[in-house]
Amino acid sequence: MSAPNSASTPPLDDAKDPRGTAPDGSVNAERAVPYLARILQLHLLADPDAPCWTAEGTAVFADVSGFTQLSEQLARKGREGAEQITDTIGGSFASILKVAYENGASLLKFGGDALLLWFEGAGHLTRASRATILMRRTLRKVGRIDVPGAKVTLRMSQGELAKRLRVSRVTINTLLQERRDLSVELAARIARLLGHSPESWLRMQISVDLWRVAQDKSVLAGIKPLPKDRIAA
Repeated sequence: MSAPNSASTPPLDDAKDPRGTAPDGSVNAERAVPYLARILQLHLLADPDAPCWTAEGTAVFADVSGFTQLSEQLARKGREGAEQITDTIGGSFASILKVAYENGASLLKFGGDALLLWFEGAGHLTRASRATILMRRTLRKVGRIDVPGAKVTLRMSQGELAKRLRVSRVTINTLLQERRDLSVELAARIARLLGHSPESWLRMQISVDLWRVAQDKSVLAGIKPLPKDRIAA
């Protein structure tokens, strides 16, 4: 079920109002606009008569675990608990969606305690990957829920990805939390599942490794370059 997407749908130029008008001249879709993904609104502006379109991009399905446990704990509080659940879910999703929007995401759907994001345009894969990592970091800060009657830690689950890669959840979890480097074997598994070559995934790991070295000046501090005439051709 689609949910309001007002945060990802900033006001559009009045000359390109996507709302349309009814036969009697009144605006016929004003109330629907907040519920439509911005990418759909832009498509309707570009080609309103086309029933569908094809685009290249990256989809991110983010599943936040912990809401079920929170709901069970707060359900005993009746109406007050229901309000706390609503506030907690709204606040948590608002925080991680802010990160997604800053990286060019479009919210396609909410589904229970999960959301589906779409990235397209230049560098869509890189931006999607960056947004996912930053969303996890943000959730670590805002996902520790401690209210009267309930104490839960919200997390983004990698269970489905681990299942498809035929590795443990711990392997994926530690990789995405940057507590494990990408191995050759895991790069091959990811390439088989998601496409691209194992080398392309490993190049990403190499880029991260080199960046880490560059941040720590002490790593190369004691190494003095040899004179060129002492280096064999």
